[in-house]
Amino acid sequence: MRGYALYFLAMAAPANSDPAAATRHARDALAAKWQLHDAFGAAVSLDTLATSVAASAPERAARLLGIADQVWRSIGRERAAVKEFLAARHACELQLREALGYAPYETAHRKGLETGIDEGITYALHLD
Repeated sequence: MRGYALYFLAMAAPANSDPAAATRHARDALAAKWQLHDAFGAAVSLDTLATSVAASAPERAARLLGIADQVWRSIGRERAAVKEFLAARHACELQLREALGYAPYETAHRKGLETGIDEGITYALHLD
């Protein structure tokens, strides 16, 4: 429950214009979910973490989306089938493609896809 509470705090933080809190809460949610081997919770937390750093670190955000996609695929899903989650993810992808350009986005995303899941989670948990 703590992981989901942190996740919802991460989702709410941008409305309060606090991207640092969003990043902190998303990272803490990811740590809690991964400790419990909750791949679904980890995947939504990774998507949210990517959204929280998209403006300040677009290349990292694209890599995080690749890591998230890898976790989603490991549980046999492409994404969470929740309209609001899908809309946030899609908006993040568009923002990153505009910020980085198509090819650099794809390169960073692919780097996340090619990273082992445990290594990817470690990368996400240690973002500054």
